[in-house]
Amino acid sequence: MKEKYSYFMEDPREAIRLTQKVDATEFVQRYLKEYITSDTHDILDIGCGPAVIDAHLGLQYPEVQITGIDISSVRVEQAQKNTLGIKNVQIIKADAIILPFVDNSFDLLFCRFLLEYLPDRLSALKEMHRVCKPGGKVILQDLDGQLISMYPEFPQKEELKTVLHNLINGGFDPFVGRKLYFLSTLANLQVLKVELEPYHLIAGKINEKDYAAWQLKLDIAMPQIEKALGDFKKAQLFKEAYLDYLLDQNSLIFSTVFTVLSTKG
Repeated sequence: MKEKYSYFMEDPREAIRLTQKVDATEFVQRYLKEYITSDTHDILDIGCGPAVIDAHLGLQYPEVQITGIDISSVRVEQAQKNTLGIKNVQIIKADAIILPFVDNSFDLLFCRFLLEYLPDRLSALKEMHRVCKPGGKVILQDLDGQLISMYPEFPQKEELKTVLHNLINGGFDPFVGRKLYFLSTLANLQVLKVELEPYHLIAGKINEKDYAAWQLKLDIAMPQIEKALGDFKKAQLFKEAYLDYLLDQNSLIFSTVFTVLSTKG
């Protein structure tokens, strides 16, 4: 299958980073459990990554069929390893804007931190509407203000603007969270609930665990940073400045996460 878009964080280390980052138990308990009932038979995870959530769902709900899709061969391979032996979980390589399922296939769909990377977000939402059963639920979750919401001003603000501009030109949307409601209505989904919460919230010096996670994230993003700034040394200086900012006792960096629950009428 020809991939129609690329994930700018594509790297063999990314599956490990995502696996460490996701608290599957908390996500299922907080966002999915309420909508998994005795009438729930089929769940679809769109952009499943390493399928940490799918593995948890499969073990917690053995009578429910869990399907995860991802466009990346690397992440599909890792997801299949992570769900090996869980008989009610299947992982498929597929494109979110051309879902390989018949109409009205799933009782519950969720899409977490994917739409920020998709250039054609509306097509993905229309596909979710198509494969959702009437009365089924669609849960979207994505970030808003990632990478750029901070105070005081970032020392390399012009370089940050250049990097962000490059990512936006490649299809990344740092403000997709606030657009989820509108996109859902355009896709003929009936929105039932919208939630807004803090996501990254670092006031003062970052702790060691989160610092290591950010360091890995920036390391993985280095090819894109270098491409944007046109020079490896400039990219390295940018990364070091960002990490130093995270260690500054006087700095604050934050982003928010939107969660939108919809149904298909």
